[in-house]
Amino acid sequence: LSASPTATGTTPAGGDTDLYLPLIQKQYPPQAGPTATATPTPASPTATPTQTPTASATFSASPTLTPTPGETPPPITALNLVATRPVGNSAEAVVAAAGHIFVSDRLDRVLRAFEFGTWNQVMTWPESGGNEGGAVFGNMVYFPHTYVAGETQTTILTRINATTLQTTVIPLDFSSVNYMRCDIDGDGTPDDLSVNNDMTLSSDGQTAYVLWGSWVAVVDLTTGTQTTLFTLPGGGLYCSDEIQYAGGKLYISLFEAGGRLITLDASTGAYLGNIFPPGSLQAAGLDVSPDGSTVYFNDFYNFRVGRINVAGDTLGTFVNHAFPGGTVSFDLAADTRPNSSSVFAVALWTHTLDAMNMSTNSVERSASLGFDPRAVDVSPDGGYVYVSGDGWLAVFEVVR
Repeated sequence: LSASPTATGTTPAGGDTDLYLPLIQKQYPPQAGPTATATPTPASPTATPTQTPTASATFSASPTLTPTPGETPPPITALNLVATRPVGNSAEAVVAAAGHIFVSDRLDRVLRAFEFGTWNQVMTWPESGGNEGGAVFGNMVYFPHTYVAGETQTTILTRINATTLQTTVIPLDFSSVNYMRCDIDGDGTPDDLSVNNDMTLSSDGQTAYVLWGSWVAVVDLTTGTQTTLFTLPGGGLYCSDEIQYAGGKLYISLFEAGGRLITLDASTGAYLGNIFPPGSLQAAGLDVSPDGSTVYFNDFYNFRVGRINVAGDTLGTFVNHAFPGGTVSFDLAADTRPNSSSVFAVALWTHTLDAMNMSTNSVERSASLGFDPRAVDVSPDGGYVYVSGDGWLAVFEVVR
């Protein structure tokens, strides 16, 4: 194995200076970095790996400060690297809940769970790999997964109890639209490229929205059944990227030629409009602030993070990444602490994690990863940030 990634806790000079991965791999091959391989265990979800963590450190089991209601968390003063470990071949999505970190592997097509603190692998689930994202509500974790055989696809939603690691499979029905390839270059012809899944949950955790190409499956999680299928407007062969619920609306980033970010009514699927028109921006990662008032997104080619006021769907001020130029902005995750306006965003070619304060429009801290990051998530208490990509998982303690 290559040397472990390193981290820095310095503030970048200048201050204001789960993307559609198959598209990125096609146009921008990943740079060299730490590599690791793992053989998925297609047995029960309690399989134990042969790999061991590559780094560990002493850490506190809870964050150093928990804000009271109405209190704004203090600034981030450091991103301390706690551990790194190999997690397979291609770590696409990462979700943290109930003392476990769940990482989806697109190439191995499995979902793996790692125990917080020991970083040991404690679960291998072959039914939920290969997707672009997952979601969590309380101690329940959800991951979608699509199988494609010939021109027929089958999609499922896996629900995992993050405490017991027990799994439940919810079948989804995209049979009316069947298998699709999206139109990358905008010439009206499907390109030879399949579409991965992303998903989001309603604010009460009772409804899941699973995005696949030009469609959204709506799932009642109280009954475990799909209730309807929304179709994205225009009938295009969309390279849909990510989906996020906020304020009774669905925010969906589309990666077809030009790119745009649209909104749908979460109850009816009715098209509400464009946040910005094609060709102006390229939205990658999406997440929502703890109070649900703001949707954050990574501006893919412009190396910055944007924000949307949910009440009026208006764009706010952008904050540049620490090291602009020559990079591609990937995933981001909003801080989970009450009243926080911090966002953690990763950039591909610079191999960096940036902690951004969206209130002061600045990068508070930046950490070097040593690998191509694909996904990022924040622990439920806001004390840790998890970054996955290119077969690695890096864990940072957030110091305030």
